[in-house]
Amino acid sequence: MVVRYAVQCPGCNAKILLRLGVGNDQQQPFFYVCGKCRAATKGVLSLNELSKTGTELKLEDGQLLTSDEGCTQTIHLHPDFPGTPDETELDKSAFMFHASILGIDEIVAFEQKIGLFDTFVKEDWPALRRLTTYYMNRDWGHFDSGLNVLISDGIPKNMSEMMRHDFIHKIYDHAFLPFISLGPPYYPNMRAECNSIWGAKDTIQSMVAYAVREYANPEFVQLQRDLFSLLELYIDLRRTIAAGLLLDRYPSTAVEKRATLRLFRDDFVSLRDFYIQVFEQCHRALRYIVGAVNMSKRGDENKFPAWPSPPYGRPPAQLGSMGAFSDLVNANKRIWLKMLPVWDSHWDEFFDRSLRNDIGHASVRHRLSDGALERSNGTLLPYLDFVRIASRSLIPLLAVLNFMKMHLIFATHKP
Repeated sequence: MVVRYAVQCPGCNAKILLRLGVGNDQQQPFFYVCGKCRAATKGVLSLNELSKTGTELKLEDGQLLTSDEGCTQTIHLHPDFPGTPDETELDKSAFMFHASILGIDEIVAFEQKIGLFDTFVKEDWPALRRLTTYYMNRDWGHFDSGLNVLISDGIPKNMSEMMRHDFIHKIYDHAFLPFISLGPPYYPNMRAECNSIWGAKDTIQSMVAYAVREYANPEFVQLQRDLFSLLELYIDLRRTIAAGLLLDRYPSTAVEKRATLRLFRDDFVSLRDFYIQVFEQCHRALRYIVGAVNMSKRGDENKFPAWPSPPYGRPPAQLGSMGAFSDLVNANKRIWLKMLPVWDSHWDEFFDRSLRNDIGHASVRHRLSDGALERSNGTLLPYLDFVRIASRSLIPLLAVLNFMKMHLIFATHKP
């Protein structure tokens, strides 16, 4: 559905016809850029059953006009789908523009998966968020009652703590499946590689002892809590993230077309903070992942082999403890993922160290007039390139949580 609004630019008084695609949210923030003066104006398109168009438009500045007579510009945009400011493409809806590149079946399937996730957010997310609170508080009475709200059958009458750890992570995997399937297809193999570390029969007793020690570690518990909180932020940012997942599906033959697109909503500050936190927390979790590998391979979490490759900014002296590992910079922690070939092969697609350092500076800003991130050294980065990278964050988040689940299952398993 597309609605039309005539507006006047608050800067140069140009009369503009806005053709706005209508998304699914009650409140749909966006901005438009005047083609004459290049100034951006923010607005919100709201669903309103009482209005003639079923929508209501509010602008931060400028005027709504009663007629499109005298409009010298027509701007087509959608608050959820990337579009192009190129007037040669303005006769196409955002849906048809992407369908022309990805194919109609692909874009329909994409919208269906977004719709499935929206249904989960509207109907089940409040209950899962409460269940997560009970879970992190180890409030098993309320947890068991809350679990029955989300799952109608298949729940044992007398659940063990180990079962509870397993259930909640399976619920998250199932809930996020639509977005998992839209992202890079790495999660199943990363999870399988993780589980294989815990499945070695000859080291099971030492693995159990290691898991029990970490289970009592307050830092371990806090990390798990922080990771669940990041999934909540992911949900809040799902419109922008979905745009990144859509563009990540473009074939290599359409890269030039992708470079012309803009996303006419501004979530940069929230997305930047989210990406930095995912980056930091997932690297923080490597302390437990590498510890489990050491325990599985060598029977001692503190027993490190030689460096898999030369470290950055330090001599390659052999590490003697997990404490020494925790003191490493993230770039050197990441080197140890070479002990997990599947994780190693995908990690850098999720986390770009130079990008994280660039956007971590407060001086970086999203330039709405042309869709660039302007860095302190004057160089530019397309905002949508950052959105595409940040959209992949779900996979490492869930993979790390799955690794921590295995810790908890081994720590609470009763033979």
